[in-house]
Amino acid sequence: MQVYAVYYELSGRFLLGRKLTKGYYFYDSSKNKGEIVQKGQTLNGGGKYALPGGEREGTESITTAAKREFNEETAAVINEIRTKEKTFSNGAYSAAYFEIAKETFNKTAVDIIDTNLPQGLKAKDEIVKGDITAYNQIHQKYPKAPKDNELEVAYIWDVTEPEDWTRISEWKK
Repeated sequence: MQVYAVYYELSGRFLLGRKLTKGYYFYDSSKNKGEIVQKGQTLNGGGKYALPGGEREGTESITTAAKREFNEETAAVINEIRTKEKTFSNGAYSAAYFEIAKETFNKTAVDIIDTNLPQGLKAKDEIVKGDITAYNQIHQKYPKAPKDNELEVAYIWDVTEPEDWTRISEWKK
C-alpha cells in the first residue's frame, strides 16, 4: 500500500514537492542501507507535483510509514499537534494528515526548501560526475541531504489563496 504525508498548518498552508524525473540515490529502511544509481533511475510521477510518500513496510501503521517517508524524502522530522489518517481507493493508498504548529511549519518548510533539498541536488550532481561513488559519502559531504533523492523542490501552497486553490481544483479533473 502506498502512503503519503500531508504536512499542513491550520491556516491552510501545506507542503508539496515536485519530483525529479530520475533519482540517483535511495535508502532502504528495511535493510538500513542506501545505494547510488549513477545513471539515474526513472521515478514514477517524475516531474509532477507530489506529496512525500512511498510503500508501507511490513506492519507499519499509516502514520509511522508516512513519517518515515517524509523523513527519507525531505530530511525533516514531523512533530505534529494532531494526526488524522485516511484511506482511499479501497485501501490502495492512504495518507496521514499531520497538523503542525505554525512556527514549526515555517521553520521546517524553510529548512526543506532552502537547505535539505538543495543539498540533495548537489549530491546528485556529484554522483552523476562520479565524484560521489558510495552512499555513505553523500551525508558526509551533505549532512542535511534527504536519504532518498526523489524531490527536486518543495513549495508552500495555501488553500485560501485563490490562485493556489484554482490549480489544486484542476488536479481532480
